[in-house]
Amino acid sequence: MHYRTFNGRLTAILLSGSALGSFMAWPVSTAHAACTLVPTAGNDIFVCDSGTHTGDVLDLSGNNTLTLSAGGSGIINGNVTFGPGVDTVEVHSGEINGQLQQGDGVDDFRMTGGQIDSLNQGGHFDTFFMSGGHIVNHFDDGDEAVMTGGRIGRVDMKLANNIFDMSGGTIDGNLVAGFGHDTIILSGGSIGGNISVSGGTDRVTITGGSVGGDVRLSVGTDTLLWDGGGSIGGNVDLGGDDDTATLRNLNASNLGGLNAFLGGLGADDLTLEGVVADTPDRFQTLETINVNAGSALTFSGSETLTLGDSGTGTGSMNIDATSALFGGSATGGINAFGTGQRASVSNAGTIDLTNGGNSATDTFTITGDYFGDGGILSLNTVLGDDASPSDKLVIAEGTATGSTGISIVNLGGSGGTTVQDGIMVVEATGGGTTAAGAFSLNDRVAVGAFEYQLYRGGVSAGTQENWYLRSTIVNPPATSPSVPAPSPGTPPTPGATLVTGETVPLYRPEVAAYSTVPPVLQHLAASTLGTFHERRGSQPFLRNGDTVLPASWSRLFGQTVESKWGGTVAPGFDGNLLGFQLGQDLIGRESHSGHIDRAGIFISHARMNGDTTGQAIGWNDVAVGELDIHGTSLGGYWTHVAPNGWYLDGVVTGTWFGGAARSNAGEAIEVDGTGVAASVETGYPVALNDRWRLEPQVQLIWQHLSLDDQSDRFSTVTFETDDVVTGRLGIRLEGDFQADDGQSLKPYFKANLWHTFSAEHSLRFGGDAVATELKGTSLELGAGLVANLTKQVGLFATADYTTNIGGEKTQIVEANLGLSITW
Repeated sequence: MHYRTFNGRLTAILLSGSALGSFMAWPVSTAHAACTLVPTAGNDIFVCDSGTHTGDVLDLSGNNTLTLSAGGSGIINGNVTFGPGVDTVEVHSGEINGQLQQGDGVDDFRMTGGQIDSLNQGGHFDTFFMSGGHIVNHFDDGDEAVMTGGRIGRVDMKLANNIFDMSGGTIDGNLVAGFGHDTIILSGGSIGGNISVSGGTDRVTITGGSVGGDVRLSVGTDTLLWDGGGSIGGNVDLGGDDDTATLRNLNASNLGGLNAFLGGLGADDLTLEGVVADTPDRFQTLETINVNAGSALTFSGSETLTLGDSGTGTGSMNIDATSALFGGSATGGINAFGTGQRASVSNAGTIDLTNGGNSATDTFTITGDYFGDGGILSLNTVLGDDASPSDKLVIAEGTATGSTGISIVNLGGSGGTTVQDGIMVVEATGGGTTAAGAFSLNDRVAVGAFEYQLYRGGVSAGTQENWYLRSTIVNPPATSPSVPAPSPGTPPTPGATLVTGETVPLYRPEVAAYSTVPPVLQHLAASTLGTFHERRGSQPFLRNGDTVLPASWSRLFGQTVESKWGGTVAPGFDGNLLGFQLGQDLIGRESHSGHIDRAGIFISHARMNGDTTGQAIGWNDVAVGELDIHGTSLGGYWTHVAPNGWYLDGVVTGTWFGGAARSNAGEAIEVDGTGVAASVETGYPVALNDRWRLEPQVQLIWQHLSLDDQSDRFSTVTFETDDVVTGRLGIRLEGDFQADDGQSLKPYFKANLWHTFSAEHSLRFGGDAVATELKGTSLELGAGLVANLTKQVGLFATADYTTNIGGEKTQIVEANLGLSITW
């Protein structure tokens, strides 16, 4: 040992091994290497990097420093105790096999390696850093601690306003911070026991790591933030007073070990942000739970979340627009802590009972008040008759207000007619009530041929606060639909009238829209086939003096069509038809006696588009959609004309159909199929004088349709069509005016009586058959002109009007323009 005097003070300098060469001396004592630690009355610097010191080190005066250097092997077998000075201890290696007590001064401790038995930093403001090493037993009385690694038996920071920031390492037991306003930050590492704070305004932040036990915040207005990581193996207890907790971006891997989350006494708030959690009944004694930012709570079995505590009695839950409660395959709900108290639930997000698989018997019970803040209630329902099962929301003892959209998932229901209350989806019990506009359908509910609407109240007594799905209107209705149907004075579309009856089925709009397809297709095919004069103009066009030459012919034709048919939904069509036809004689023969035969083929294309009407949602003649179809036909014909002008005309055509039928509600099907038609027609002209002749006519048309099955969102659509036979009795008055240059004009007038013999088209929507009846008689009146421009070229034109005189409505205005060229 060497002694030197500085500023009149005796200082001890301990050197290990040989002299260190040159060094600077301060007014302190320095101990090196061999761990022979001898305190002085001054400021001592102790270095122990090798050897062993046996016995306690007691240095109660001065500002002292102890260093166990990195890479060293020094050992102190005994306690190290410093006094109230500013003491610094660094442990990078070696061992202190006893308690290190830094005293009441402003002390600092740093540890990167080695091992000590325990640490007590004493009073005043102390700092602590640990990145490695091992404190075997306890670390007491620290104030501001940072731990990035290493291991500690337990931590008890029981003095002042404590801060413990842990990003790594291990605490075997508890981490306790008491007295004052404490801050605990855990971003990594593991704590085997509990985190506890007591008194004051404390804050605990967990972003990683693990806690094997509880997190206890005790009394005081405390704040807990659990964000993005970490796990807790016990309970969270916010303790007394008014506390605030936020859980953010957590899932089952974080929350799986959490047994219970307790608010304790006081008005406690829990906010979930991006949290996906099950077992929501572990959230207890909380006055406010905010489910925000895409959070999801999943209820199982009979789990019930209870709001409030013995002091407050109740609480509230608020679900934002991005978040959800799931309750599939469960019978749980939300209630209040106090008997007779009412919980409060505000839903701007989703309460979803469809997540439990193929079950339609789930219930979610809110014992208290429910407010729909534009939220959604999703339910599994078997859409059928009154006995069909459905998930349901139960409002017990409280009131349901606000606005909630109900979304229905059909579990295999094929539709049906409800003739009583309907299918219950919201039930009010224990004196609970529901406001008139509290619930509405979020989307269409339909299956098969039927549309289901939501009604407040049933038909039977005592059901006025419940909500039901019904596919019929039961007259007199017990209540109005949740989205009120238009009153009798305000039809949904012009011309619509209410359907009357004891029980009115609510057919969906697609039923009428799709039912127009077969009759409109047959009208298109029949218009394309036409009559002999519409195709060829006049019998003389088939003659050419003494020469028999094939002819080419064509025509353009257009119509405005307004038709209505009988049947289940009385469908109608109001639109236009436009088409063209090109024909070519392939065989031309004329006998010596003047009989002419022509045979050939033609191709045609026509399109019809327009609006569709029918019975839908309790209204007759309501606009239901649009129809846009087209057909391409290939046909063959044979025509015989006698010398006196009588004729016999036969035609066979095949048509390939395409297009689409759409409803105003957004559904559509493709139209795809084929048709076959055959016509036989004859006329016999009778001369009235040298200019005019009268020609009676008879025509018979047979049609057959074959349409592919289709489907939309609510059912399959199958077409079952009868063959249709249409007859015509006509009369044609034709004049003949010849010009000197060989041209001729033949004006004419016509009258036809058309009759469609009874037939029925059936459409099956799933298992529901809907029939459309085709029968009726109509009168056609028209006029036209046939002109021979040259010996080889002829033009013909006609215009006519058709109206029904028996059966369903028919209004047709038609124009036809044709050209015939003889080669």
